[in-house]
Amino acid sequence: MTEKNNMELTAIDVTNLDIFINQSDLRHDLHVYIEYIQNQSAKRGLRGDWINKSDALRLAKLMTNPEAEEQIKSHGHAKWLGFIANLGKQLKLINTPNNYAAVRPEKYRQFLELSALQQEEFLLNNFVYCNSQYNEFFTSDIFSRSTCFSNYGSNSGVIPLINFTEVRRFLLKLLAECQSGIWYSTASLVEYLKKNHPYFIVPKKPKYRTKWEQEQNLNRYDNFREGQNTWLKDSAILDSAPEAFERVEGRYLERFLEQIPLIMRYIDVAYSREKYTGAEPTRNYVQAFRVNERFLSYMRGDIPAPKITIQPNFEIYVESPFYPFTLLAKLLPLTEVVSEDVVTVLRLHKQKIMSQVAKDESLDVAALLASLSDRPLPQNIQIELREWSSHAEKFILYDGFGLLEGEDQSPAISQATFETISPTLRIVRLPATLFMKLEQADLVPWTVIHSDNELKSLPKKAKTVFSKEVEAKAKPKAKKQPITLMRQVAITLFFRDSHMLEEFHKVLLEANCPVEANTTKLTLTYTKQYENLVEAAFKQLGKDYLITLEDIKT
Repeated sequence: MTEKNNMELTAIDVTNLDIFINQSDLRHDLHVYIEYIQNQSAKRGLRGDWINKSDALRLAKLMTNPEAEEQIKSHGHAKWLGFIANLGKQLKLINTPNNYAAVRPEKYRQFLELSALQQEEFLLNNFVYCNSQYNEFFTSDIFSRSTCFSNYGSNSGVIPLINFTEVRRFLLKLLAECQSGIWYSTASLVEYLKKNHPYFIVPKKPKYRTKWEQEQNLNRYDNFREGQNTWLKDSAILDSAPEAFERVEGRYLERFLEQIPLIMRYIDVAYSREKYTGAEPTRNYVQAFRVNERFLSYMRGDIPAPKITIQPNFEIYVESPFYPFTLLAKLLPLTEVVSEDVVTVLRLHKQKIMSQVAKDESLDVAALLASLSDRPLPQNIQIELREWSSHAEKFILYDGFGLLEGEDQSPAISQATFETISPTLRIVRLPATLFMKLEQADLVPWTVIHSDNELKSLPKKAKTVFSKEVEAKAKPKAKKQPITLMRQVAITLFFRDSHMLEEFHKVLLEANCPVEANTTKLTLTYTKQYENLVEAAFKQLGKDYLITLEDIKT
């Protein structure tokens, strides 16, 4: 191919190359890690930064890295999990008091309050801003396949003079000029940089830090040695040598591509399949790259807001090219995850909703969902949410305490009182001990111990605010009251494959027809009142399909 973009980069065929697409979403996995640590303390190992194996296995099953679970089973830890744990600390969202991982709630709250664009910038800055010692020349990252230069002597020479933050920002801006989805030759980007920005990393005339270095007339590339990858057998690359730029800056570019942009899932890369036999570190190994729309939308500053659709079957569809931290922090406590991808599918969970309402009586789940959804909440969802919320009651069970009723204010009662409910009702500690003290004080206490299955009747002469008699088990027959039950007829369509189901489902949703999809049984279900909308959808689909309805005989 010879297609070229504004930078005159060459688009190439990658059929014979080894394509690597990062499947691990650090945004998703960072959120999973933080949520896990919030709900369950995780102890770190005494050596290294690995949490214990049982916690690590649970986390690996929740994360997106395809190798993490197997690595934990084999080695007791996983590189990706360690990477995410370290990222949480670097972002100051996690700290480790007493060797336990713990979330910093105020910092995490501040992060969730950022816009999607600000959150992405916050994450990216963690990688872009770092000191000169830890840079792509000398350090590998989680997905790196390329070997590195020896860092011997990297505290002197030109390395301390290089502003790697500016270098990375500059390269990201260059990548933003590429078209999404096109494979570009890495060599053509190196050629473009050599022709137009030959000193974007190493200055043309370095101003060294020490007087001795300034007087030595040092070679610009003294910090970079190639050969057999051992200090005694390597030799410095002369800036006057053939392909000196490709051997230094070109190598840096390859390592840059397979680190920050690859980790952030901004690009994919393609490697040579041939065994490398040249001088170390590797060169011309990362042969191609392509940027994606996710990266370009971030660089344009127009990250789209998540699109949320709540279905009558209690499923919530969240469509977002970036992991929606803030939105899912609100939804996950109320739902269970069905599937995750560009579209995350959640399902409202009755017990979770009841638990959250019990914790926060002011929580209006229906109002929250209505404020997040792109469409009005289906009527059946509103009805069910009201029903679920009405069952969510907060109560406290006192074990080893008793309920004392009476007006007496003796010292023994005051000492035993745990909580005063009213002038005549209070919760007391050790009721049996208090009973004996009251008898010794010549009072006439009465103890009633209820069983686990029923309440015991109180004496008829007892002065109490409670009912004195438990209702008899044999209740008189109540007069029958007339009631009218409403029913609704539902229609179910059965499809032969998932593709056809999805196509019909999409058309019905666009027609604002409440429909319940079951991808396992390949069915769509709607109520009879929406038959007109369904018939209209069938007419639209009639352009491509000859639709015949047959009733199932039972």
